[in-house]
Order: sequence, then C-alpha cells, then structure tokens
Amino acid sequence: MRKRFPIYLTLIILLLASLVSTFVGAYLTDQKGDEKELTIGEVGVFDVKVYYMNGATEVEYEEVTIQTQTKHGVYEVNIIDPSQLNYITNLRVDFYITSNVDSYLRVKINDQIVRKTENYSGVITETALRHAPTYFNINSTWHIEEDPKDVKNTYYYYPQKIKKITADPLKVSFIIPYAAGEEFNAYSTGHSLQLGIVYDLVQANHGGPLNNWGLANPPWGGVW
Repeated sequence: MRKRFPIYLTLIILLLASLVSTFVGAYLTDQKGDEKELTIGEVGVFDVKVYYMNGATEVEYEEVTIQTQTKHGVYEVNIIDPSQLNYITNLRVDFYITSNVDSYLRVKINDQIVRKTENYSGVITETALRHAPTYFNINSTWHIEEDPKDVKNTYYYYPQKIKKITADPLKVSFIIPYAAGEEFNAYSTGHSLQLGIVYDLVQANHGGPLNNWGLANPPWGGVW
C-alpha cells in the first residue's frame, strides 16, 4: 500500500470589513507529492493592537456599538474633537507576528464615515456618507499599492520578510500618529469614522504569495 505522509499547513482566518465582519483565509499549497514528509511551518498573527497615543499617554480603542449591538472588529474613531485623546490623528495600529518561518504581510483598510441620529424614542440610526479616502499616517516601511480604478481597493504590503526570533511575538508597526503640523479636517458633532482592517499573512516560500495573492513578483519590484 502506498504510504501517505502529512503536509502541514496553517490556515490564517482573520478579521473584518467596514461595517460587518469578514474573514480572510491565507493558505499554502505544495505540489511535491507525498514521498517525503514536508513541514511547512507556523504562520500566524498573535494580535492586532488598535489604540491611540498622545505623547506618552495610551488610550485603548472602542468598538462600534449601536444600542446594545457591538460590531466586533469594527473600531470607532473620533473625527469631531481634536482635543480628545482618541482623535484620529493619534491613531496607532500594530501587528504582533508569531510566524516561525519567513512570511509576508499585507493589509487592507476599510473605513466609513457615518452620521448618527437619534429619534424621539432613543433609537439611533446610522447613515453612511460618501467621502474621500481617509488619510492615515502609514509607517514609511510599508509599500502602498493603489488600484487605479478604485482608490479604496488599496493594499499595504510589508516588504520585509517577517519571522520572530525570540519567544515573544514580533511587533510590526502599521498606522502611526500624524506627524507634527499634519491636520485632519474635523467633522461636526454626530459623525464618526468606523474602521475595519483586513489582513493576511502568507509564507514567503513554497509559492505563498503566488498561491494566495496571485502575485508572481512583489509589487515593489524584484523577487519574493
């Protein structure tokens, strides 16, 4: 009888869309058959930390809640009061990676500005507004790949291979606070920004980017 040997792979299933949850699967394939035992390795994101920093002061995120319903993985960002610590200019997002093999990370931002109104009985209604793409201060180490047909379909690639080398997860900084002198045009009371982050992490070898993203070469040039 022909022996079968397992091929280990990791399924990365994570996060959300703008106003509803979405799941993204990142997987690996290998075409070498089953004459050898192949261990692909562990590819994983331990945590996505969303918070605000104003100097040395750190403020945790708030998820969007309407009445008693919480939109898990959708973050409420203050866009009306620059004096508040949770204002958009103070936003930070960090990834904590647990991969024990070389991996690549890409991210997509889903943001939606909404206006909330409350009727006589206290019921809150959200109205999504058309708006220009929101400016987030992306760490300069990332490569930005815009879709010329739809600017909201922008992907952010971390161009360096990621692999943790200590017992602790590896921190990768994504969104950082606005630089000195940069401003955001505040909206009027009743408006807020709802933020969702979709990300996937794939192994750098064994055709990870090609099989998962359909990319034979990196968007920033060169080879994987």
